[in-house]
Amino acid sequence: MQRHLKPALVSRWPEAMNELRVCYESPQRDRNCGACPKCVMTKLSFMASGLPVPASLAPEPSHAEIVGLRLRSEWERGTARLLLEHARVTGEAAAPWRSALELCLMRNGPLWQRALAAALVGAEPPLVAPPRTTR
Repeated sequence: MQRHLKPALVSRWPEAMNELRVCYESPQRDRNCGACPKCVMTKLSFMASGLPVPASLAPEPSHAEIVGLRLRSEWERGTARLLLEHARVTGEAAAPWRSALELCLMRNGPLWQRALAAALVGAEPPLVAPPRTTR
């Protein structure tokens, strides 16, 4: 079952809404950290479905937390894109978190990744490809 469809099932089970554990990064193994990509994406999965964030993951992520989220793989970026599409389908497309997730995706795109990597080694990469010269 796809991640974005699971919240509808979990929300029908009160015990799961109170005790849901998804995090493997929290130093406290019996709790979610609430800030890692998996925790935030799980929160957004509920929000994209128009459902409340489970108590074990509360509170909802802030705009800054969503924009600042570091998507570490193409799978995480694909999940974010899927959540945006799911929000459109469920009528949550106008939700404030949606624009934050769109900014997060832009920030985590390949061009930004290259610029960040170059900045870390002290180089300034061009933000656009240089024009081709013909001879």
